[in-house]
Amino acid sequence: MTNLQSPFKNHRVLLAIGLVSLSLVASEMVWTRIFSAELFYSFAFLTLSMAVMGLGLGALSLRFFPRLQQATAGMLVISAIFAAAGPVAVIALGLEFSQLLFSPGMFARFLLAVALLGLPYFCVGVALAALFKKYVEHMDHLYMGDMLGAGLGVLLALVAMNAFGTPAAVFLIPVPTLLAAMLIGGARLRFAALLLCVVTIGALPWADGLLEGQREERAPVIYKHWDAMAKIKVFDYGPEARGINIDNIANTPVIAFDGNWASLEEDEGDWDINVGNLVRRFENATFLSLGSGGGADVFQALDHGAAEIHAVEVNPHINHMLLNGDPAGYLEIEDENGELRKFATNDVFSGKLYHQPGVRVVSEDARTYVRRFRDHFDVIYSLSSNTFSALGSGSFAFAENYLFTVEAFADYWNSLTREGFMTIEHQFYMPRLVSDVMVALAGMDIENPADYIAVYKIPNLKRHVLLLSKAPLDDELRQTALGELNVEGRAMKHLVYPLPESAEDNLINRIVKQGWENVADTAEVDVSPTWDDEPFIAQMGLLRNFEFDKLKSTHPIGDVMGFPLSKAILALIVAVVLAIVVPLNLLPYLGRGEKLPLRFWAYFF
Repeated sequence: MTNLQSPFKNHRVLLAIGLVSLSLVASEMVWTRIFSAELFYSFAFLTLSMAVMGLGLGALSLRFFPRLQQATAGMLVISAIFAAAGPVAVIALGLEFSQLLFSPGMFARFLLAVALLGLPYFCVGVALAALFKKYVEHMDHLYMGDMLGAGLGVLLALVAMNAFGTPAAVFLIPVPTLLAAMLIGGARLRFAALLLCVVTIGALPWADGLLEGQREERAPVIYKHWDAMAKIKVFDYGPEARGINIDNIANTPVIAFDGNWASLEEDEGDWDINVGNLVRRFENATFLSLGSGGGADVFQALDHGAAEIHAVEVNPHINHMLLNGDPAGYLEIEDENGELRKFATNDVFSGKLYHQPGVRVVSEDARTYVRRFRDHFDVIYSLSSNTFSALGSGSFAFAENYLFTVEAFADYWNSLTREGFMTIEHQFYMPRLVSDVMVALAGMDIENPADYIAVYKIPNLKRHVLLLSKAPLDDELRQTALGELNVEGRAMKHLVYPLPESAEDNLINRIVKQGWENVADTAEVDVSPTWDDEPFIAQMGLLRNFEFDKLKSTHPIGDVMGFPLSKAILALIVAVVLAIVVPLNLLPYLGRGEKLPLRFWAYFF
């Protein structure tokens, strides 16, 4: 009888495989979230590669060392130990990825981190290969158990991160692997696995501290929350403001307000980037905040009299804090003198802005919302509407960004009313943003795209602001759109496009006048437009700027200054693959016995 006719009766093995797959997939998801916040955006996705490589190396090791077949349950126990301890050890290593290229010590730490994180998958690879080999006649049943467990792992990983917090999830995901070891192991292994279950679950109260890197905070932290979406901290800047921090690097302010609009002084709305003149051009302005964050955009729109405000923020917990505050009703924190201080929840602190008439709060990706919104906006406002979640580690250039592509600007243009405006601010990207806009407008057959934009510089804040108008701009509007120009102060601003002929050498001005293609060869940064299929806007470094002497002094955000840090890191990764991964793939050809033909080896490689 074939295996299709006789059911697989060893339910313990089937359940064990499902539990192992559950832990395997869940660990990939949870580790990705942990390392995105604490280390480095692209390092997080190295987890997936290590999982694949570890599983393959484990199966390969079983072929070379058949005695490992007898240690199946033991391998699962070892895997669970390192699944819990590995992330803690890696966080403690203090990796700085911008130093990988010139610091042998840091590169050694990186290799140790890869080994620590690859070991759990290696052990699981041995165990699964052993079970598949032993019960190969029932592979269809085993594969079913594997797939069901993996699917359940995706669901339970999300539930664990949202219900218990991401750090706690790290210590929960090895438990199914330990249960699997108890199902197929002997008495001693069952006892060891049970003891380890108690230890890992018992570590939950300390999970936050164990999985948080050492860093100097910019202000006292009065609230923390870490779920499947992001790690959130709230800073206390004093009585006037708080700050919401996302994934240890991106920041958005929460402005103190008592909710009494009548008490606002005339200069209360003296915003650094003031769009009041634009909002007031419409009788009942419809305002879109493209990433509302801590609500400052909503505050400004209300201050200027916008009738309908769409506060679109991708992180639902930030919206929850601005709508409802902390569930406890207040935050009680011990200060430096040992005295307890009570902090009002964020919705009270900001004057319940999100409860004002006309404010619509949306937890969604802003670009998606723009595309599905059936009406049009009078003013679209973007203030640093992108995450800097990996900026501090030199990896931001690897993060894809779909808010600032050519297709995105076409979406924004189409969502504006006939005389609508969009303002978009950024510290670094303005040359590429201008290229994006010019290409987007030309692609929609807009005659003279330069007539529809203006670009401002705010030197004291080291920022640029792009103004995009649905109708052609005149000189008067360019001079007054964002308030009076060339006025001394923190937010003093001046035009960088258009400029008089005597100052036309400015890079942004040249991109508009000459086209990015004619500027690219002499620009210090990459000014080419970005597209939805190539959305790496921060990857502005150019290979022609590479110098070995600059490696030691390269800033972690060197890419946006023109140094090709991301390309150098990619070259290092390729070198590691050639030096380590390729030889590992050739190991089977060193032994005796049947070997894969070259074409099959090439396919799997």
